[in-house]
Amino acid sequence: MLLAPLASVPVVVLAGLGSSDAGLASDLGWGLFFGLVVGLPGAYVGMLLLGIPAYFALTRLGLVRLWTFSGAGAMAALLLGGQTSARITLMLMLAGALVGAVAYWLLPDDGPVPQGQDLPPST
Repeated sequence: MLLAPLASVPVVVLAGLGSSDAGLASDLGWGLFFGLVVGLPGAYVGMLLLGIPAYFALTRLGLVRLWTFSGAGAMAALLLGGQTSARITLMLMLAGALVGAVAYWLLPDDGPVPQGQDLPPST
């Protein structure tokens, strides 16, 4: 699950396209730089402060689904993003939703064990 925040970098890179008159290569370079220097640490902070507690809450409630993880990621990004323009807010929410979806896909195949139940015996 610690790899999930890496999914925020492509969203940040794509969000920066067309933001300057210097050309595509400049936008990609600065987008990658900004994604790695600002976006990635922000995604890790969001995962640690809000994502992991949300995971435990969703597991306890039996709501471990792709849409709940994506929604939790989008809400975490929205809460940590502060007051920004609509474009940046949308980028943050898309990055958070993507991080949540990747975190869901990185869960083990057997998924979380509901509270009060034991793991099945291994064969």
